[in-house]
Amino acid sequence: MAIEIVLGFVCAKIFLSLREQRVGQVLRSMSILPMMITPICVGLIFSYILNPTLGIANYLLSNVGVEPLSWFGDPSVALLSVILINAWQWTPFMMLLMLAGLVSIPDSLYEAAELEGAKWYHVARWVELPAIKDVILIGIILRVIDNLKLFDLVYVTTRGGPGDATELVTFFAYRQDFRFFQVGYGSAAAVLILLISIIITTIAVRYLRRMQND
Repeated sequence: MAIEIVLGFVCAKIFLSLREQRVGQVLRSMSILPMMITPICVGLIFSYILNPTLGIANYLLSNVGVEPLSWFGDPSVALLSVILINAWQWTPFMMLLMLAGLVSIPDSLYEAAELEGAKWYHVARWVELPAIKDVILIGIILRVIDNLKLFDLVYVTTRGGPGDATELVTFFAYRQDFRFFQVGYGSAAAVLILLISIIITTIAVRYLRRMQND
């Protein structure tokens, strides 16, 4: 989530500055392509890219003198690999939400900040982020719920391994239900996912209403 928020905000700022140019419209359309691909296809694509022997990622690393990595076979790297793949696919979603929020900011606020001599980071901290915080919160709610039910990407790339390094709650429920036939454990994990989603959504919605009232 941190990667998606930071990169999404940076990309939204870039596309905001290019919104009047045709190249900006083309790049914005191209940038949302990852989120239009199904997670299974994304997993298959990156399973070839990050293949330890035939993948292009290790080939490029070897060309710059870096030792090849076992992206999905090393317990210390596998979870990071899944996180980066997931962030690559869904950063455009956060970018679109933030871009919509930035476009709605009145130009008078930017003009006032320019007259005061504010730097870009001052504008981002005191003008843009407060104006789009409700949009960011909505995006966080949707992405947290989506991450809680993440399964297909892990199933295609690591199968929860090596060991249990990438075993998410959803994959644990799958293993208990369909491999070990421990339906009770699997059902309990599914109910846990539901409860966590309800709690997070309730807290976030109350906080969002409080911000709107303020």
